[in-house]
Amino acid sequence: KGKAEMQEEQVSFAKYSEFCKNTAASKESSIAKSKEDIEDLQAEIGQLTSQIGELGREITQLAQDATKWNSEVEQAEADRAKEHQEYLDQLKDYSESLDALDRAIAELKKHSGKVAQASLLQLTARKELPLAARRVIQTFLDEDPETAREIGMLQGPPEANAYESHGSSIIELLEKLKDKFRSQKGDLEKDEMNAQHSHDMVVQDLKAQIKHADRQRSDKEQRSQSKSERKSAAGGELSDTEAVLKEDEDYYAELTSECEQKHSDFSERQSLRKGELEAIEQAIQILSSPEMAVDGTTARDQKYGFVATSFLQLRSNVKNPEQARVAAFLSTEGARLGSQALAQLAGRVQDDVFSNVKKMIRDMMRKLQQQAEEEAEHKGWCDTELGTNKQTRDTKSESLDQVSSEIEELEATISKLDSEVGDLTAAVSDLRAAMEKATADRKAEQEKNETTIAEAKEAQHAVSKATSVLKDFYAKAGKATALTQITIADIGAPETFSEPYTGMQGANGGVVGLLEVILSDFVKLERETTMAEAQAEKEFQKFMVEAKRDSAVKGRDSEHRTRQRQEAESSLVRRQQEKSTTTEELEAAERYYEKLRPSCIDEGVSYEERVSKREDEIKSLKEALTLLEGGVDFSGRSK
Repeated sequence: KGKAEMQEEQVSFAKYSEFCKNTAASKESSIAKSKEDIEDLQAEIGQLTSQIGELGREITQLAQDATKWNSEVEQAEADRAKEHQEYLDQLKDYSESLDALDRAIAELKKHSGKVAQASLLQLTARKELPLAARRVIQTFLDEDPETAREIGMLQGPPEANAYESHGSSIIELLEKLKDKFRSQKGDLEKDEMNAQHSHDMVVQDLKAQIKHADRQRSDKEQRSQSKSERKSAAGGELSDTEAVLKEDEDYYAELTSECEQKHSDFSERQSLRKGELEAIEQAIQILSSPEMAVDGTTARDQKYGFVATSFLQLRSNVKNPEQARVAAFLSTEGARLGSQALAQLAGRVQDDVFSNVKKMIRDMMRKLQQQAEEEAEHKGWCDTELGTNKQTRDTKSESLDQVSSEIEELEATISKLDSEVGDLTAAVSDLRAAMEKATADRKAEQEKNETTIAEAKEAQHAVSKATSVLKDFYAKAGKATALTQITIADIGAPETFSEPYTGMQGANGGVVGLLEVILSDFVKLERETTMAEAQAEKEFQKFMVEAKRDSAVKGRDSEHRTRQRQEAESSLVRRQQEKSTTTEELEAAERYYEKLRPSCIDEGVSYEERVSKREDEIKSLKEALTLLEGGVDFSGRSK
């Protein structure tokens, strides 16, 4: 009984030790996985925090830019409205002046040949001219004193119809004045159109920048919101993982402590049981020693009242009358239990001498008991090995499924990151190409504009110089020749000329006027080219700033995803190695299981059935032995 209990305790503790080993390994793996997840989550949260901060700064800058550009639009609109009003006022003045000149010319033509000689200055006082016309003439004379002096030369004592000879000159002068006002009005309208166009372009550009900034800000706000949500989720996952890690570490500490204590207790218990069995064996040897015998019987025989008889006096071939009865009993039990061993023993008991019968029965009992112990020991070993093997196969299968799933996720993550890095790299390359092209175009445009401006300035200088030469000539030509007051009839000479020569006065206005128009065109060309150059440079700088910022953002995103891909590849290599190792361990466990099957898995009669049958055989042998010993069992009780 002590050996059986000791064996059962060994089997039980073997199962417990395997539980401690497997559970500790599982918890160690879970703790390592939790720590790795915590590191990944902390790194992700730190990266997300940095990205959210960067996006926040970019959103703030975009909002400030949009506010500034809106202010510039409002200021541009206000300035344009003011300029337009000034234009309307000047246009009204020109229109009214032209109308007044038309009426003045009509009035002069109406009275031509009927009025006394008068100067242009005197016309400003004539009531028959419209008031507006008189004001325009007076303004012209105030602004052009040279013309006033020229007209003053016509003044003299009033003569009848003397004005007729000079009326046409005054009308021509008013016509020229009208042409001058019309030209200035045209220039005013062109300037207004150009100013409106420039204003529209500036406002359109500002609004486009505002729209682009709003779109970028909206996109960055969405990205910031998405990253904030992921950061919050990662924070929750981090808290959950830390809680799981603490639970696993606490459980692992308790498990380790308890398993170590159980191992210590088991060692002490086994030592005590071993000592107990040794003491019992020693006591049995003492009780069975010759010193305990009295008159040929042992102390046990005397205690239970056995009569000391020397069997040496009996013939070795003498049979006990109970021998046949015992043989019949064993034969019947053998048939009932289906025990071939009992049936064979029954035959031997029937045929053998009585002195050997009890020895055969006791030998059979010891053999069956030894078989029971050996099978119990083997059964305990098999249970331990099968249990350990099953738990190993289950654990490895679960680990293999998990690591296979993780490998699939990592491969999908790497594929996604490859695609994202490729897109970002292509986008950065496109931006760089666009910046290089924009830089080359800007340089070519700048060189062209600078050449145009330089040529316009040189042309202005040349035209101004030519105009000055012509004006000086015509000013001198006007005073170079004067008419005498002698008529042709006075001297009887042939007719030559009747007026002083002052140069090609008819072409004067045309040539000088043409040069002035050309000069104004070159001035306008310089101004417009300068404005276009400034606007192009502004747009170029804006594009470069945005492109560089966008390229930097995409570059950082590409670097971040590249690092993530490298980490994923490292994890993939580890998981693949882990999968290979786990597969080998699982295959080894499967092979060991197949090796255990023949000797440890019941294919026919179960272990319990064999134990029950063996116990029945031992019980029958004990009963047979009792019959041979005179109807008294081992405990000394009579049947």
